[in-house]
Amino acid sequence: MQISGLTSEIAEKQKTLDTLEENITQLKEKQSRLIRSNYLNTITKNKYLFLFSSKGWDDYLDRKRYLKQYNKFIFEKLNSLEKQEKEIQKLLKEINTNKAEVEKLAVSENENLIKLNEESKLKTLTLNNLSTNEAKYRAILNTQKIQREELNKSIENIIIDRLKNSSGSLTDTEKNTGSENISAYRTKLSWPVSKGFISSGFGRHSLPGMPGVYTNNSGIDIITNPNETIRAVFDGDVAGLMYINGYNWMIILKHGEYYSVYSKLETVNISKGDRVAKNQPLGKISENGEFHFEIWHLKTKLNPELWLNRSIN
Repeated sequence: MQISGLTSEIAEKQKTLDTLEENITQLKEKQSRLIRSNYLNTITKNKYLFLFSSKGWDDYLDRKRYLKQYNKFIFEKLNSLEKQEKEIQKLLKEINTNKAEVEKLAVSENENLIKLNEESKLKTLTLNNLSTNEAKYRAILNTQKIQREELNKSIENIIIDRLKNSSGSLTDTEKNTGSENISAYRTKLSWPVSKGFISSGFGRHSLPGMPGVYTNNSGIDIITNPNETIRAVFDGDVAGLMYINGYNWMIILKHGEYYSVYSKLETVNISKGDRVAKNQPLGKISENGEFHFEIWHLKTKLNPELWLNRSIN
């Protein structure tokens, strides 16, 4: 029951209690008046004198009947007083119990109010922090955007250079050389890490708490073990190897018309022009466990999640 309901109940019981106390007061006053009466005082103290002073048999019977009625009246009034006094005690107990419940609920509601105020303050503080740091986040995002553009430009330049060297197109032999036609392995490619999870997927994403701010991912970001060894997802040739600010070492493997890109490597153990096999170690990432992976078809970016085996190695 809520505080308002208990308060109403207490008021009703207090009203009943006041009525009972008023009745008892009136009954006690009546009893007092009767006792103060000299005549009644005399007959109650010496009922035998009252009876034997009768003028006759009929008067004796009348006096005896009157005494009986008087005693019955007094007895009933005393019982009524006792009953109402018990009722008063019961109501007082219930009122005290209800008051205790009201106090308990008041404390609980006060605690909840304090908690809500604290949560409101925390929410306000969080929003203020987000608002204060928004410029900082936007600056970071802008820096990351520049780094991604540099990465994409480097990848495109390497692919374009390869296409130029192939007179703008690849022969059927070049498309399939050493790759067994990677397109047949869609959803079956091995993962470049032994374990981990995708922290950011392919494509455009909104940022929580920053309406209207988006980031565009050309591949997928993976969180894995610190210093994890990165391995080739398929047989191929090392078409590109360079250091890019924000992405550390980047390796591009050529698989016919397709390219796999491995970036954020701390160290590399292959060279440009090397021939690599599936699952061959390419290098290691840093202690932060962050790794970036992309797949391209000519100059088109593809979603790597659609190419990798569902179960991580």
